[in-house]
Amino acid sequence: MVRLLTGFAIAAWLASPSASQWVARAAPRNIVLPLVSIGAPIPGIAYAPLFMLWFGLGNVGAVLLVGFVSAFR
Repeated sequence: MVRLLTGFAIAAWLASPSASQWVARAAPRNIVLPLVSIGAPIPGIAYAPLFMLWFGLGNVGAVLLVGFVSAFR
């Protein structure tokens, strides 16, 4: 439960300011929107093996995976 809440907190902390900047300005939106659109059809669980390779099997990888998936969904 702590992993989920920490991941959601990280996602909210990163996604809120980013989203307000993307809405307010056209240049960041034009750069980021294609990247997010490419990653949108990929299910969040498909990123799990990558995060395990990059960050290991500990809490850090799990928290970052939850934050990443919830920030971009």
